[in-house]
Amino acid sequence: MRNSQDSLTLIELEDIVSADGLAKTLDSEGAILVRDLDLTLEEFEDISRGICFFFHHPGSRYQLQNNSGDQQTTSAPAGVQGRLWHSEGHYYPYIEPLDTCLFYCAADLAPGSAGTTLVDGQLLYDTLPKKITDNFEKNGIVYEMEWEPARWSAAFGTTSKIELKDRLSQLAPTNFKIKDNGALFLRFATQAINLKNGKPCFTNGILGHLDAIPPHAKFNKQNTNTRPNNRVFFGDGELLADQVILDLIFYCENLSLEHHWRKGDLLLIDNNRYMHGRGLSSVNAPRSIYTRFGWRDMDAALKASTINAINPILRRNCN
Repeated sequence: MRNSQDSLTLIELEDIVSADGLAKTLDSEGAILVRDLDLTLEEFEDISRGICFFFHHPGSRYQLQNNSGDQQTTSAPAGVQGRLWHSEGHYYPYIEPLDTCLFYCAADLAPGSAGTTLVDGQLLYDTLPKKITDNFEKNGIVYEMEWEPARWSAAFGTTSKIELKDRLSQLAPTNFKIKDNGALFLRFATQAINLKNGKPCFTNGILGHLDAIPPHAKFNKQNTNTRPNNRVFFGDGELLADQVILDLIFYCENLSLEHHWRKGDLLLIDNNRYMHGRGLSSVNAPRSIYTRFGWRDMDAALKASTINAINPILRRNCN
């Protein structure tokens, strides 16, 4: 696995003219790193609001919400488990997928803590065997999941089952059912391949949405995050076979680079160009990394804001 500093676009402090300039660089490069910053939570949020029009609070992180600031920031989870490469929130039934991930490291991590792994989806698409990409392009994918009330409430910004049904009904092709125990059963059809600057990118949530890891020399259910109620199908209804998953892991791992965090790092990722994950840690230690996820494309942000009850957080230079 390569070191991220060999591949990421590094922006020097003196080259930062504005948050809007960062957004334009991100659009062309796909992932950029700024080092040696000294930001408060509020300053990190100010930068993010200069880049994104609207933010998404991941339902999976409802216990990690930072109650200071504008309450759209979460902390990276502690623990030793790794996370396979995924585009954040691509398994959520949004009209437009999230396009931006922002991470800020507020303190050095404990020795033995894993870095954040990244794969360029454009390079991955070009590297994957054509028989794999053809299948995904032809059939698309379907995510299946079951969320407890706290998770769907955080994801959709409501505790009301009536409001939840109303929002989900706007998101075809989505099939859902609220079970007697209040859990949400959800199936959502979408694409596995996205266009970025006119080029196809294999960016999706497949490897981050597994119920189990097929037999593998490195990754397993104990050391890698999975969720028993998750499933991923091709659009024609065929469950993704173990070999398909193993092939995706193989090609992602070969192309993966790892960013080793240090205090003051600001990492910005185009969520439709790059997938990210986490390596395997040898220590169970907190990670002082602030995270935010949102839309820097205004049209996509406005569409997203019609589904989520949380008021849009607009850039300060917008009416």
